[in-house]
Amino acid sequence: MKQKMPRTTTTAIEDRELLTHEETLKSMNPKEIKEYKEILTSNGNPRLKKFANSHAAYGRIEDYRKAVREVSLKKAAKMLKVLSLLAQTKVYLLWKNPKFS
Repeated sequence: MKQKMPRTTTTAIEDRELLTHEETLKSMNPKEIKEYKEILTSNGNPRLKKFANSHAAYGRIEDYRKAVREVSLKKAAKMLKVLSLLAQTKVYLLWKNPKFS
């Protein structure tokens, strides 16, 4: 019997985010879901293409479009989460280490 790993705070937060995205998708009407899928298929982000085939290094756009058309609500929520992460503004801190100057 495998031991269950204790849930981390990060996992709990991620689960809550996924539930929020899933609830958002459930509240959409069929026309809005169709528009959502069209937006996803028009976005060629390599990170999103991995949803079609997670074993391939780079996803093919045809496979990705087919996967989006047939996507389940749970997987669509994961894609929405990835999109929200990609859309966030990133800040990078660069510094020069005096030890190596």
